[in-house]
Amino acid sequence: LFLTAARGFKGGGFNGSSFNGENLEFDSEEASTIEFGMKGKFFENTLEFNATIFQTKFDNLQVLAYNGTLFDVENAASATAEGLEVDFRWLTPLQFLSVSGSAGYLDARYDEYDNAPAIVGSGEESQDLGGEPLAKAQRASASLSPEISLPLFGDLGIQISLDLLYAGSQYSDTDLDPNTKIDPYTSYNGRISVADISAAWSITLGDINIIDEKALS
Repeated sequence: LFLTAARGFKGGGFNGSSFNGENLEFDSEEASTIEFGMKGKFFENTLEFNATIFQTKFDNLQVLAYNGTLFDVENAASATAEGLEVDFRWLTPLQFLSVSGSAGYLDARYDEYDNAPAIVGSGEESQDLGGEPLAKAQRASASLSPEISLPLFGDLGIQISLDLLYAGSQYSDTDLDPNTKIDPYTSYNGRISVADISAAWSITLGDINIIDEKALS
């Protein structure tokens, strides 16, 4: 079991472009976080399992915001991110099969952000995003990776593995324009490896996004 508490900061800076003299500089960002978790091995060390819960509070959160022409860094007032992460690796009773995976839940929201950039084309100068989610903060994520390992002949062996990757909904832009919302999706990766243990070499053939899943970036 472990408990961690920490404080940190990200330095302020300057924006290199401004057409109206505003937002030329931005303040430093400060963060305080607390984390509680566990790491364990079970069932005669055949199962490794780790879990963590956390909360991070940000003051003067630095965000990348569209100013109508370019993207500038500016400070949101405050934000809180809290959630849960777990991961595992299991050596199953079938000696040739192992399974690993992970899952995460994240609730990351602005506590205050009353001068957030308005949605492009809305005609407004700003909007209040207090209580709304942070951009690029996936609500949920998960992975599952079964792997089969079999001998071939001599010192040669083969491994076949598949990755199932789930990504929850998120917004890609700071203004939280509904058109920039990325819906949940699942993608798959696959790999086949042939290795010579004694000679320490391997050849791998892999395919990323096997089913050609399309998602907004």
